[in-house]
Amino acid sequence: MLIKSFGFLCAHVPEYVLAFFAKVIGRLLVALPSRRRRILLSNLDRAFPEWSRDRLLKVARASAACLVEMGLFSLTYPFLSKDHIRRLLHIPPETERKLNELRRSNQPVVFFIPHVALFELLVASPHFRPGGNRRFGAVYRPNSNPVIDSWILQARRQKGLPMFARNAALIEAKGHLRKNNWLGVLFDQNAGNSGTLSTFLGRIASLTPLPGLLAFGTKSRMFFALTERTGFFRATLRLKEIKGQRSETLTTEAHGILESHLRSSDQACGEWLWAHDRWKTHVHWKRCLRFQSKRQSLPTIKTFPRKTKFWIRLPNWLGDVIMTLPLLRVLRKARPDAELTLICQPQFRPLLELLQVSDAVKTLPAKSTFRYYVNVLQWRKQYPDFQILFTNSLRGDVESFLMGAPNRFGLQLPGKPRPFLTKTYKLEEETFDHLHAIHQTNLWEKMMNRFGLIEKVCDQPFEIKGSKRDAQKIGIIAGSSNNPVKRWSVRNWVALMSKLFLGLPDAKIYLYGTQEDIPVANAIASGVNPKKIVNMAGKTSLRKLTFELAGCGLVVGNDTGGMHLANAVGTPVAVLYGPTNPLSTGPFFNSPKVCIQPKGSSSAGGASMKSLSVEDVFHEIGEMLKVDFSLNEK
Repeated sequence: MLIKSFGFLCAHVPEYVLAFFAKVIGRLLVALPSRRRRILLSNLDRAFPEWSRDRLLKVARASAACLVEMGLFSLTYPFLSKDHIRRLLHIPPETERKLNELRRSNQPVVFFIPHVALFELLVASPHFRPGGNRRFGAVYRPNSNPVIDSWILQARRQKGLPMFARNAALIEAKGHLRKNNWLGVLFDQNAGNSGTLSTFLGRIASLTPLPGLLAFGTKSRMFFALTERTGFFRATLRLKEIKGQRSETLTTEAHGILESHLRSSDQACGEWLWAHDRWKTHVHWKRCLRFQSKRQSLPTIKTFPRKTKFWIRLPNWLGDVIMTLPLLRVLRKARPDAELTLICQPQFRPLLELLQVSDAVKTLPAKSTFRYYVNVLQWRKQYPDFQILFTNSLRGDVESFLMGAPNRFGLQLPGKPRPFLTKTYKLEEETFDHLHAIHQTNLWEKMMNRFGLIEKVCDQPFEIKGSKRDAQKIGIIAGSSNNPVKRWSVRNWVALMSKLFLGLPDAKIYLYGTQEDIPVANAIASGVNPKKIVNMAGKTSLRKLTFELAGCGLVVGNDTGGMHLANAVGTPVAVLYGPTNPLSTGPFFNSPKVCIQPKGSSSAGGASMKSLSVEDVFHEIGEMLKVDFSLNEK
C-alpha cells in the first residue's frame, strides 16, 4: 500500500519536482559512503582510468540520478494515462519504418535491451508493440525485495505483457517467440557462474547466453534497442539490427554496440546504470583465488585484461617477505585477470620490482601516528577488490579496513580475533599445536587454499638476469638486525673463515650486512687476511645485494633475511640455527641448502648459538659442497 501510495503521489507531482528530487538523491548517493557508491565509482574508474577525478564524479552523479529516475518511473507509470505515456517515448521516422517492417514481416523478434535509465519505457509505451494478435513480452530478473518485485510484475502485466523469470525463461520464452511474438531481454546484467566469460570495457565480465539461445532457437530477428534519454521520463528509441552467425557471440556483439555508445559521450555514459554489479565474477570467498567458468570467450593469457584489483600486504621483515614470493607467483597463475599490487615497507620496493612478481608496488607512508592513517585512507579512492594480508597485526588490519577493499582475508590464530577483516582462515587448535613443524610458506598456502587456491606452489628459485655465479666467491652474513640472539660470535666466524681459506685457497670472502651490522662485520674483517676479504656491510642497496648474492658460489650466515634472499635466487646456502626453528622458517626454495644446528638440539630449534661449534659448521659445508677439506688442512 505504501508503494502504491508513493507511486500515485509521484504521478500527480510536477515532473520538475521529481527531476529535482532525483538529482539531489543522486548527488547524495555519490557523496555518502555506501556499497552502491563504491560499485558505481569503481566501475567507472576501471572503465575509464584516463579520466580526471572531476569528470568521473560528474558522470557518476548523472548515473546515480538516472538510477533514481528509473525507480521513480517504475513506481509512477501504472498511474499515468496512455496518452501521457505515448508522449514520453519518441520514435523517429527511421525507427518507425523499421518497427512497421517488423510488424508486417510476422517474424519473431528478440530485442537486446541495455540497462539504461528509461528502458522501462519500452514496457510501458503502447508505441512499442507488434500489433494484431501478437504480443510483446519480457524476460526479467526477480528483484531482491519481494514487495517491490510483486509491484513491478503487477504493473507490467497490467500493460498486457507476458513476463518470464530469467532463472526459468528458456522454455516459456521460446514458446512465446514461436508464436511470432516480440521479446525484450536485458542483456547486459551480470550472468554469474552460468554465464560466458568475455570482456566488456576492457574487463572480464560474465555475459548471459540467453538472448542468443532464444533468438537462434526460434529463428528470430535480433535488434539492439536503446532508449536514449532526452529529458526527465523522456527518451528516443534507437534500433540497430544484430546479424550474428553464432548464438554464442550475439551477446558479445550487443555488448560491443553498447560499449561504443558509452564511449561516444559523457551524456550517453551517464545514462547507463553503473551502480549495478556488472563485473561481479569470482568473488565468492571460497573460490576467489581461482579462475574457472563453464564457458569462456577470452583473449590469450598474454593479453589478458588485469582489472580485478588484488592488494597484498607484505610482512615487515625481509625473510618473511621472501617466504611470500612463492605464493605471489602462484596467485598470478591462479588469477590471470588480477592486477596484483604489493604493499610493503619502502626498502623492499627495488627488490620486488626486480623479481617482477606483481604489476605494481605501493610503499607504506612514513609513520607519524594520525597522519600515517590519513595517508593510507587516500588509497581508498583506487578501489581495491581484494586484499590478502600476510601480516598478523592490528595496525595492518586497520590499514586494510581504511583502504576499503570489500574482501579482506588473513590468518587467524587462536585467541587473536581480527575484526577488521571480512574472512579469516582460522587455525584449528590441532594445527596450532603442530605449528612448529609447518613451514611459514605452507601455512600461508593453507590460508590461500581456504579462499579457493588450487594451484600448487612452485619452489623454483628466481633467475636474476645479468648475474653470473662465481664458485670461488663466498658470501658471509654474520649479522641479524631483528634478533641479536640469532648471531654466531665474531670469534667463531673468524675461525670458520680461516678454515675456509685453508680448504678453498682460491676463494674470496665477501661480508654482507645492513648498517646495523657494520660493527660486527668490521670486527670479523679485522681478524682475517685483508687481501682475501671484501667488507660490503652497509654498502649495498637491497637490489645490489640481490645481484651480489646471485653471484656467490656459496653463502653462509645466520637465520636472516639475507640468507632467505640468497636461497630465493638459487645460491647454495648454509644457514646457522640456534634458538629459531628451521622447520618453520628455513630456506624454502629448491636450491642447494643445509640448516646447521648444534648437536643434540631439537629439530624445531631452541638451542643457544654458543652451542654451535666451528668444526660442525665446517664439516657441514664440506658435505654440502662435496669437498674433502681434510686434504687441504693436511
